[in-house]
Amino acid sequence: MNRFKLGSFFISIVLVSMVSIIYSSCSPRVSQVKTEETAALEVNDVRLSDNPDKTEVIVTGSGHIPYTTFRLTDPPRLILDLAGTSLGNFKEKIEAKGGEVVSIIPKEGKKPNMVSRLEIVLTGLVESNVRRDRDSLIIEILKTPGQEEVAKE
Repeated sequence: MNRFKLGSFFISIVLVSMVSIIYSSCSPRVSQVKTEETAALEVNDVRLSDNPDKTEVIVTGSGHIPYTTFRLTDPPRLILDLAGTSLGNFKEKIEAKGGEVVSIIPKEGKKPNMVSRLEIVLTGLVESNVRRDRDSLIIEILKTPGQEEVAKE
């Protein structure tokens, strides 16, 4: 009888060990790594440049600003969302003096998402292109044919 108890004891130990090994090998390994907080990005400058064939909005940041653009049609607007970016000193509406841009309306994002927005109000449904030049975003708004004659009158 002692042999039976001793044998079942060893079998129990072996089974518990095997179950523990199988269970621990299937569980995911998770570790927490503390990362350094990245400095918040900030808009340093917003400029308008009116050229004969296009109007440019130049947004310069303190670093490489991630962005998304989309259009709204009533009234015509080009929306520029700036992820993880503060608008800095640009809190007030910027009025344009000619070209295809009527105004630029800044909207500061709130933490934790911090997606700030520049709402570029346009004169009509026009073509636009966005490109990056180092830490600047350049939004080119192409003038519609006949806009030059209207501007000269």
